[in-house]
Amino acid sequence: MRFGLEVIKKVREAVGNDLAIGIRVSGNDFMEGGLTNSDVSLFCAEAEKAGINAVNVTGGWHERMFPAHLRCPAGALCLSGKGIKDRVGIPVFASNRLGDPVMAEKVLRSGAADMICVARPLLADPELPGKSKRVGWMKSSAVWPAIRAVSTASFPEPV
Repeated sequence: MRFGLEVIKKVREAVGNDLAIGIRVSGNDFMEGGLTNSDVSLFCAEAEKAGINAVNVTGGWHERMFPAHLRCPAGALCLSGKGIKDRVGIPVFASNRLGDPVMAEKVLRSGAADMICVARPLLADPELPGKSKRVGWMKSSAVWPAIRAVSTASFPEPV
């Protein structure tokens, strides 16, 4: 914990108070001997005191038993964000498997996060923000879903 907090303090000293600093953490390693949500929540609370302005929460590592982008149900990792949100007073961003607008809205309304981060969903459907504005955020059928097959994708042979 000490190394991370020292880095945050040095970055804050270097950039001053006019620039926001965010960190990305695994809300739970989901591995034997790994960090628990309690461990990470404590670190985030201390990181807030050290000067961060937001936390982006993901879940686990690729070495764990279930990669988030393959077998984990949509929204399942948001409990990790909720544990952190309960310990800090800064915005918490939820990540992983939240490209479905209906699920993203549920996460926000539940209080598990203040903002939803999307990456793969924007690769699958770059029009996602525009569709949600035109069609209505709650119309998930209008959005092309991300299939989360990055680690198992097969590509055609070059011609």
